[in-house]
Amino acid sequence: YIGKAALSRIAAAGPERLLVGVTLADDIADLWPLPSRTAVLHGGCGVGTLSAVVYSHRLRRTIGLAQVDTAFAARGTVVDVAAPTGLHRATVSDLPFV
Repeated sequence: YIGKAALSRIAAAGPERLLVGVTLADDIADLWPLPSRTAVLHGGCGVGTLSAVVYSHRLRRTIGLAQVDTAFAARGTVVDVAAPTGLHRATVSDLPFV
């Protein structure tokens, strides 16, 4: 079929971004209505976007969902997220949060 070769190349290359969990160092969820995605940075460069953030009473910390470049998707990678109050440190974690 038309496009089969292109789809095969894309499948072999793998995804450019992955959905990951992030654990934020600060309890800032109440300050953070997300009308749109916000930047995830590493070394000052954009590496993804944050799409959800909430305070988890079970985990007793602020957690979020982000799509990041595969090079930054490993558990334990430290990134910064752009919040209304400035940059906040976050650590990439596995999903689901447990």
